[in-house]
Amino acid sequence: MNDESIKQLLQLEKDFQDAIVANNAEAIERFVTEDWIIVNADGRIVEKDRFLAVVKSGALTHDTMKLDEPRVRIYGETAVVTGCATSAGKFMGAEFTTLERATDVFVRINGQWRCALTQLTRVAENKTD
Repeated sequence: MNDESIKQLLQLEKDFQDAIVANNAEAIERFVTEDWIIVNADGRIVEKDRFLAVVKSGALTHDTMKLDEPRVRIYGETAVVTGCATSAGKFMGAEFTTLERATDVFVRINGQWRCALTQLTRVAENKTD
């Protein structure tokens, strides 16, 4: 694997998160493909246009988003970035905080990495009885 490409993808991931925390739909759109989807932690598909619409409307805002334990794998013109994602904000006025395993699949289009798929899996609470 190319260390420079890994470094570039980790920075891209951070910039993508920063655009989401800034609640800037136009900036978010620059990081994703035309057909980007999110498979959320409930297994539902959120299309790009729907996600951007709730960001633009202010119904969804993020105060925090960070990726711990990042892992990058590159397969030619495709890259997979995984990690443990923490996010917080408001959706429809209700505050939320999530801890999820996140996977972003990037494809290189015309020399630029773009996210084609975001997969989120809720991390179960560690309960002891």
